[in-house]
Formats: sequence, structure tokens, C-alpha cells
Amino acid sequence: MVRRALAAAVGVIAGLALTSAPAAATSEPVTKIKLSLDAAQVQAWTDVTGSVIVTMGSGPSKQPFAGAPLDVSVDGQPVGTVTTDGAGVAVLGYPVTVEGWHTILIVFAGTASHKKAHSAGDFLVTPGSPPPPPPPPPPPPPPPPPPPPPPPPVEGRPDAPTIYLAEPVPGTGFIYLEWTVHADGGSPITGYKVYRSLESGKETFLLSKGPSAIPSADDLHAVAGTTYFYVVTALNANGESVWSNEVVVTAT
Repeated sequence: MVRRALAAAVGVIAGLALTSAPAAATSEPVTKIKLSLDAAQVQAWTDVTGSVIVTMGSGPSKQPFAGAPLDVSVDGQPVGTVTTDGAGVAVLGYPVTVEGWHTILIVFAGTASHKKAHSAGDFLVTPGSPPPPPPPPPPPPPPPPPPPPPPPPVEGRPDAPTIYLAEPVPGTGFIYLEWTVHADGGSPITGYKVYRSLESGKETFLLSKGPSAIPSADDLHAVAGTTYFYVVTALNANGESVWSNEVVVTAT
């Protein structure tokens, strides 16, 4: 009778122990890495390439692991990090130069909510030729030749004018020029000619001006936003001077 009572008591205690034991903690999802190399044999000086597929969970709950950071190493030497895309896929590409067998290792270090995992693959590097060196850069172009000196003034003609003011007239598109002449060549100056172009050194006749106390001219046919080049000559009874200094102005 005592033995039967003890057995019953033990059964009750065991039942209590089973019902009061805490449930096992749920572990983090299983992480699986599948490494696929495009070729197990590549030539030196080319790339070993492949892809990695990372999933988490198992069975019906398995799903792509997007945004998983993966450490990549070859023969134990780190060569970079790749991250999986929305489909849990990352593309590999690693240049190889050393011949022989090598091992590439992909490692997910794990997080508080995902188990760590790794996958490895072997590949053989066969002899290959290094790429040719890049061609040397072309030599710099030679500097442009210095502009030829202005022709000497003709006896009796005025000296070349000097343009000392060249500016746009804001909001009008006009351009205003002022110049001076150092010597008239022994004969009074009878007028001036203004030449204009869109390229340096290619000026053509634009307008004439008569003599005045402050030699000047307005270009009333300039177009706003356009850059012009100008030179001026002086005239007297003996002829026309050589060109003045060239100025460049952008109409506004």
C-alpha cells in the first residue's frame, strides 16, 4: 500500500514538472548560403565570377534574405564585401593572377535575429597573359606661335589707336568703345574706322566715325549674349593707320 502511494506521488510530481517546465526559446531563423561559380577554371589575369543566393528559414517558411552583408575572402585573405538584393542574390567578381588552386569563402557573420552561415568553393587558375599596358598619353599640343608684331606705321599716317575702354551697355545689347591716338603723323586726323568680328584677328569693317575730342563709338547692332572682338584705325590725309589693340566684349 505504501509502495503504491509512493508511485502515485512520483507520478503527480512528474506531471507537475512537465506542465510547469518553460517552453524552449524560439531560435533565430536558419540562414543558408548557396555559392555558384560560373567556372571552376579560369585563366590568370581574368576574373573568377559567380553568384550567391542567401535564404532564411526552412521548409515552407524559407524566403530570400535581402540586404544580407557577405564577407568575401580568397585563401583566407579578405577581398571585399557584397550585399544581397531584394531576391537574396549577390554577384561576385574577383580578379585573379596567381596560378593554382584557390578557395573562395562567403561568410555571413550573423545578427541578433539571424544565424551566421558560410559557403565555400574551389577554383583553378591556369596560365594567362597580363593585359597590355595602357598607351601613353598623347604629348601636349605645342604652344601656339606668338602673334606677329604689328606692322610699322606708314610715314605720314596716324599711329595706331589704343582702345582703353570697351564695355557693354546693360540691358540694351549696345557696346561702347573709347580710344586715343598718340600721334597724327603730321597731318590732322580726319576720322576713324571700327572693325568687328566673332573671332580674334578676323575683324571686318563695321562703321566710321568723325574726329572728336574724345574718340568713341557705339555698336548699336550687337546681340545680347554674343561676344565680339574689336579693333580701331585712325585716318588722315595720308591714309589709314594700322589696327589698334584688340578688345573683346560680350553684349548684355
